[in-house]
Formats: sequence, C-alpha cells, structure tokens
Amino acid sequence: MNEKIILSSFLDNFIYSSEEKCAAIDILDRFSTCKEAYEEFINDYYLPFKNEHSLDFDRLFERIPELAKKAAMEPNELNLLFIQLLAAHSEYHYALKGYSHELYIENFTDLVWKMRECKKVNGFYGSRTFTWFKGWLFADRVTLGRLQFEIINATSEYKSDNYYIKPGKKLVNVHIPEDTRTPFNNENCEKAFSMAREFFKKDLGDDITFRCSSWLLCPKHNDILPENSNIRRFLNSFEIDMSSCCDSESDLWRVFYTDKPIEFVAEYPENTTIQREYKKLLMNGIRLGKATGYRK
Repeated sequence: MNEKIILSSFLDNFIYSSEEKCAAIDILDRFSTCKEAYEEFINDYYLPFKNEHSLDFDRLFERIPELAKKAAMEPNELNLLFIQLLAAHSEYHYALKGYSHELYIENFTDLVWKMRECKKVNGFYGSRTFTWFKGWLFADRVTLGRLQFEIINATSEYKSDNYYIKPGKKLVNVHIPEDTRTPFNNENCEKAFSMAREFFKKDLGDDITFRCSSWLLCPKHNDILPENSNIRRFLNSFEIDMSSCCDSESDLWRVFYTDKPIEFVAEYPENTTIQREYKKLLMNGIRLGKATGYRK
C-alpha cells in the first residue's frame, strides 16, 4: 500500500513520538480493510488532491461520519488520517504563494497538537476538528512563532476611541495553538505579533489590526488569575469588545480536557491553577466564557 509509505514519510518530518507514529499507521491499516470506504477516499479525494491539487473539501467533511461508520471507526480517527495523507501533498499550495518548506512544516505541526489533544480528551488518537485544517492545506493561515494568523474580513462593526472597524475591513485573525515547545508568555507572543506585522505588510501595509476571539480573552480572568499570569498579559494586550463577552461552556474542554457536561463539574480535574480557579467558580454557579478583542 503506497499510502502507508507516504504517510510514514510525512510523519517523520514532525515531532510525533514513536507511539503516535504507530497509532497513525494503525488508523490507516484499519481504515484500508474497509475496501468501499477506503477506495472512496482515495479515488474521490486523495488522488485528485495529489495529482491535480484540487479537493472538494466540504464534501469530504460531510462524508466522514458515513465513512467512519462503514469502517467501524471513530470519525475523529478519520479526521486525523485524511488530513495527514492530504497534507503530504499540500506543499504545492505553499510553493504557489512563495512560502517556504519551513512554514509548511510549522503549519502542519499543528496536527501533532490536535492528535495529542484528542488523546487527552477522548482517550484515543485522532483529531477533534477537521474543517480547521482547510486553512493549512491551502496555505491560507500561517504559523509565526507562538501564534497562528490569517487575513479575514470583519463581519461586524466595532467603534471605540481607538478603533473603527466596519464590516469588510481586513483584519489579521489570531489563534493560539497548544504548542508545548514554546512557552505562552509575553515575550514569545510579542515576537509572534512582530513577525506577523512583517509577514502581512505586503498585503495590508503598515496599519495592521489584529483580532482574536477566544476563551483566553474573557475579562473575568483578571479577577481569578494572578497578576503575572500569561493569560492575563495576553488578554490585556487587547482592547476587549465588551459587547462580545458571553458566558459559554463550549470551551471548558480546553481547560479540563474532558467532554463531561457541566453537571459533572465535581469530577473535573484540579491539576493546574486555572483548572482549580475555574472549578471553584463553576461549583458556585459562576460561568466564564469568551470574548473578542483588537490590538495593533
């Protein structure tokens, strides 16, 4: 099976552990035993992307639950496998934009974090997301140091003394990967913003506005975390759109690495400062959530 050789070679470019590499190959081996599902993926999606650089990404996403059912596998396993195999032929799109091999590697290192994230939350190797990787396959998002960036169009208006953002304005959207190599501290984040200003200058000039929507930007962190907290430093580097703040439980899994609903909050782990502080609030009926912020 040629795809096994390609997958193995792709994995060797990254910081996967031996266990993780074996798990990825095992997912491929198990999927390939279901001839009908396997041939659909290879013929309808993999080969067109490999040979013609084209991919009906949205249709593949729609097909994952059914293909997983046919193969008696978890959809999250196919999320991971499909992106790993497609990513092995994605560098064409990076070359089209003049991007380096190093950037290609940095971008797809995100697959490592997603694989480990799934293991921690779900107990098996896979990826809890699929649509996220469209930006990586077609080089529409870039990893620069500790953060990830992409150009987006604003979809809503925001006015303050410092900003006037109207729908359609081009912004640089910010994402924070769970990168265990590089500390999430002020120095590394500011270095990443500096790199992004330089990277996007050719498209946006010198007047770049960064936008981030994340649970990390919830202003309540200023009340529950120490003043020297890296989360607080990151949060306070943005001007928060207070109208965007919302109580939400959708990102609690990022804090506690569990999909258990809030009714089981007493069982949530308390291994880190933020877990302990969040759990205290949740036990008292207080919710946090997420917010959107802007900065230069």
